[in-house]
Amino acid sequence: MFSDLNWRENGKKGGMKKKPILHEPLDANELSGRLLGGKVPPCMSNIVSTFFRFSHLNKVYHQAEKRLRESSGDESIFEATLESLGSRLEVSDLDLDRIPTEGPLLVVANHPLGGLDGLALMSLILKRRPDCKLLANSILERFEAFRSSLIPVDILGEENASSKNASALKGAVRWMRNGGCLAAFPAGQVSNWKLKTRCVADREWNPAVASLAKISNATVVPVFFEGRNSAWFQGAGYLHPRFRTLLLGRELWNLRGAAIRARVGESLASSKLKKYSSVEKLNDDLRLRVEALRGTANQLIRKSPEKVLQPLAESPSQDAIQREVRALPREEELARKGEFVIYATKASKIPNVMREIGILRELTFRDVGEGTGKSIDLDAYDEYYHQLFAWDEKAGQIVGGYRLAVVDEVLREKGRKGLYVSNLFSLRKSFYNAMGPAVELGRSFIRPEYQRKFALLGLIWRGIGEFLNRRPGCFVLYGPVSISADYAPISRNLMARFLRGKEWSPEMARRARPKHRFKGSLPRSLKRWVRKEERSLEEVSAIISSVEPDGKGVPVLVKHYLKLNGSFVGFGVDPDFADALDGLIVVDMRDMGDAHLERYFGEKGMSRMIQARLAGC
Repeated sequence: MFSDLNWRENGKKGGMKKKPILHEPLDANELSGRLLGGKVPPCMSNIVSTFFRFSHLNKVYHQAEKRLRESSGDESIFEATLESLGSRLEVSDLDLDRIPTEGPLLVVANHPLGGLDGLALMSLILKRRPDCKLLANSILERFEAFRSSLIPVDILGEENASSKNASALKGAVRWMRNGGCLAAFPAGQVSNWKLKTRCVADREWNPAVASLAKISNATVVPVFFEGRNSAWFQGAGYLHPRFRTLLLGRELWNLRGAAIRARVGESLASSKLKKYSSVEKLNDDLRLRVEALRGTANQLIRKSPEKVLQPLAESPSQDAIQREVRALPREEELARKGEFVIYATKASKIPNVMREIGILRELTFRDVGEGTGKSIDLDAYDEYYHQLFAWDEKAGQIVGGYRLAVVDEVLREKGRKGLYVSNLFSLRKSFYNAMGPAVELGRSFIRPEYQRKFALLGLIWRGIGEFLNRRPGCFVLYGPVSISADYAPISRNLMARFLRGKEWSPEMARRARPKHRFKGSLPRSLKRWVRKEERSLEEVSAIISSVEPDGKGVPVLVKHYLKLNGSFVGFGVDPDFADALDGLIVVDMRDMGDAHLERYFGEKGMSRMIQARLAGC
């Protein structure tokens, strides 16, 4: 490390000797001079260095250098420094796979810790992108082993800072345009306590970082780090912000041996950057994507205890199932297209088919983190509800289904408790009066191997349309649509908050009360974002996709019902169905768009609905 050596002349005249003196990366005199404008008296240098833990961290750095020299692997200096601190990065392989291995890339992250998160960010990215450079405080150039991985910027406003920083940003653009990867903390400073919001958060993000992505046409990946510095650190900023900066070394030392958990969000493709009308809007969206990952770091690292699941029941023979389907009367066929046929009948006519439906329900629901946990999903309601199911004639098997209840019939024979939804919501008599004649929907499923056959859902709904055509007084569908507990809490909270604000019927909601209330909260930034008037379901789904490890967005059925102009009227949790979040939705066919009416009800059914709409009945 001869670049860090100065030479001092010693000895008598005519007999000059040179003795190397090591200038440590963290020097109390220099740092106090640069940050506070005054040097430390020589007699106090060691005391100050010890207090701020500079001497401790210098030793850690030298240990990391030694470790790197002796290593035969591809460990980076950042990983080696983490190891020397006894700290570790916790991030899932699923999240790491979200980092593209080639092409222009910008990685943006929150900055809660100041030292540990910088080491962790580079350690994380270098696992996938050995070409990564960090846009960082020029003070870090004092660490020789870091230099080749830095694009330094002067955040202290020293001499010629503006021209140096402009040159650094141009270099960052060139680096990414040439296919390189850049990591940055757009806040530019460590997260600190905000009196206004009473929480620790990043300062306003510098839009210059977002502009780098637009100019270089780079893909952007958000990263969130858990953690915060001590209350002493937060309070020090009120004495002097730069005194707080001096304390970063002490905070890093105090975090030795700690685990730092990270989440990597879904990448934002370079092609999508053009949709942002300004750099400021892109900057706000990137910060939001990082903030949305808050509280989800444990999702992949720490698994919750799994519910004990009974083995699935044994299916009836295919011959028995096929005989029952062939025996169904012609009038119970509702729709047909290609190899698929939609039927609706009662359970008493199809005992083997019913058993298979119960098994397929449980299989399908378990696949998305729901289900009863029992060997078969059948209950007392199945005995008198109508069973609508999709049949693949070519394969000779059941591929999907719903169960339906004509509300007036059930109320007349069994009262309100005879409806399944009464397990989830307390619905006033006025709720049913306001709906008028209606059909309750529930227990919808499409077996996993058929879920990419998008036309199948449309055909099932053509069957539902025909079911209503045969009951000309019915204009309303309602029922629970579930959002799996497999979604991160922040995703479920975001969906519920958006749907309550934008797709909500206050009048009907006053008549519905969940048996088990859904409680959740959102970070302030997400609350502000989601309640904006122009916010769309697609934007919400994009944020959720960024948060979810498997990239899933808003559930398909939620999107489908909203396309039919449905309105939510309540949210509750179903403890008997793997704690799924149930949204109670009401769809009035008279409010449905004409294209959907024709698709699902045919010309005659569409005409009936339009006439009812015009008549106001």
